[in-house]
Amino acid sequence: MKRYQGDIEYFQQSDTQILAISIDPRPSQKVFAEQLGVQFPFLSDFPKNQVTRLYGVYDPARGVAVRTTFVIDKQGVIRRIDLGQDALDIAGVKQTCGELK
Repeated sequence: MKRYQGDIEYFQQSDTQILAISIDPRPSQKVFAEQLGVQFPFLSDFPKNQVTRLYGVYDPARGVAVRTTFVIDKQGVIRRIDLGQDALDIAGVKQTCGELK
């Protein structure tokens, strides 16, 4: 997430909104965001995990959401999905966002 914050100007110039969604309660997210120094919005999917379930990234066996990055265009079409370690690949996300300009 620090990488996204570090490139926040690029995303703003690309008319891109960054949102972090997790299954953690809001107070935990606030502490986490402060520790990382990120300033984009965090949305809580706690306690029912509805969003992570709808996007197919909730793992009920482990009780966690799989780390995932989605690039969604203004029409609501998912243009890119990166899972696990690939979700940390900001270069691929920037490329996709650039293509959507």
